[in-house]
Amino acid sequence: MKTSTRQALFGLAVAGCCTAVALGALIRITENFENIQPHEDPQRGWTFNSGDESVAQRNGNHYLRTSTDTWGVTLSTKTDGSNRLVGNRDYRREGVAGFEITTAGTADFNTLRDMSISLVNDNGTPGDWSDDFGFYHVTGQMMRFDGSPRTYRYVVPSQHTGSTPTGWVAWSIGPNSPTEFTWDQVITDVDELNFHYYHPENFYIFQFHHVGVDNIRTVINTDWR
Repeated sequence: MKTSTRQALFGLAVAGCCTAVALGALIRITENFENIQPHEDPQRGWTFNSGDESVAQRNGNHYLRTSTDTWGVTLSTKTDGSNRLVGNRDYRREGVAGFEITTAGTADFNTLRDMSISLVNDNGTPGDWSDDFGFYHVTGQMMRFDGSPRTYRYVVPSQHTGSTPTGWVAWSIGPNSPTEFTWDQVITDVDELNFHYYHPENFYIFQFHHVGVDNIRTVINTDWR
């Protein structure tokens, strides 16, 4: 997606930004799927983990898309080193204030679901999810699978120390994950970033989802650098 024109997914107009947050002096670093060189990962280090995903084009705009039969869609950073936002990353030191994504999709039913984010530490074993741990946050923003593109904002309180930030929940992901860990451990050593199109504590029925995403923005507060 070309950020200068705010051209939306599938050539439609952006429906609007959800949740206005005053974050102070900010810069935004945008990852899109344009001008990819032969040696680069065409997915820019992002995956829907679906087995059916690709970079598509419509009206001259490229975006990452998937069609998948699942109970819940997740956009994840790859763990193979191709995504520059993860891999022992210290979000506190880097001044990460949050993220934005522009996304749209349809489903078998006109589903309305929570949008969530999670930050994950791989516990020193990148190839083994069973001992991963992290924190997730349900943003209060809702994903409408009606084909309309919207921009969602995820605030990350990276400068918070000493306790779990309000609204964030500790998450022991696998059977071998620790049950006691801290926000400081995760925010200063982020190995995986996920955008969930559902509430992590809820159960959902399986259905086909067709989802596209573009303009994945990292929001940096320059006052913290």
